[in-house]
Amino acid sequence: MRARAGSGAGPGRFSEARTAEREARKLLAEARELEDRAELAVLEKAQVILATLTGLESRALEGRKFDLAVIDEATQSVEPAVYLALLRADRAVLAGDPRQLPPTVLSPTRRRSRSRSSNGSPPRIRKRW
Repeated sequence: MRARAGSGAGPGRFSEARTAEREARKLLAEARELEDRAELAVLEKAQVILATLTGLESRALEGRKFDLAVIDEATQSVEPAVYLALLRADRAVLAGDPRQLPPTVLSPTRRRSRSRSSNGSPPRIRKRW
């Protein structure tokens, strides 16, 4: 089946579409590169950087070390995620209010002992408050 003249569905049109797609991909890659460079420039000058625990693994923060890591709602964080911050900082502060939310406990053994405490906090934390 042949395309009629002037219908715009000939082989040249697909070639044009492929060329336009390649150009769009090239422009998108260039835009991403510019965005990455701008982000890095801002981070280089920043005195304070805020991130989620898993956000520390972003490309922009790759390989960065910090003087201090402050982990808010530490009792709600799972241990492996906290290690991401602790491994990148010289000092750390773990903050959280066990009266506000009970700790996240994934261990069945700890979950049983936690259920015996009156406020849901592990005994060693509860005694400090």
